[in-house]
Amino acid sequence: MRRVAAAALPALVLLVSSFAAAQTTVPTRDELVRMLSTFESSPSSARWRAMGDRMVSPLVEIYGDRSLPPYVRLRALVAVGAFHTRAARATLVAAATSPHTPEMHAREAVLALGRTFGAEALDELAARLDDTRPLVREAAARALSRIRVARARTIVRERLRSEVDPVIRDALAGR
Repeated sequence: MRRVAAAALPALVLLVSSFAAAQTTVPTRDELVRMLSTFESSPSSARWRAMGDRMVSPLVEIYGDRSLPPYVRLRALVAVGAFHTRAARATLVAAATSPHTPEMHAREAVLALGRTFGAEALDELAARLDDTRPLVREAAARALSRIRVARARTIVRERLRSEVDPVIRDALAGR
């Protein structure tokens, strides 16, 4: 048994050092665009976070590049939502609040604000309940219904009193 463990040790050291090296290597912009362009899927939030906060800036740059396909930009915005940083929050708030942001992008920004910043983003999320875009309003309602703090519950309860749209009411109710 000791011989097996001793024989496996160099392989384990190599694996750990390869992992550490991968953590310090920042993908190039072209590599990031390829990662965001895959047909089947792009990296998970956990994978983006494993690459470190230094990924926020290049992802924000990719999101802002209007020469890229909209789905690549959208995936970059969703990836930004994996990070709990000031720059990520500013990007998500800007995407959520700008009337020039495509509706699906604003929707994903709102959902990411709720997921990543939770109670810290209550003001931004509550304001999106009055957005003119239906998908953004629904995303704000869903995000608020998932935040388990008293103030979020109060916002949801008050909005339910006046909300007439059944889709938004269902989202506020967590359905």
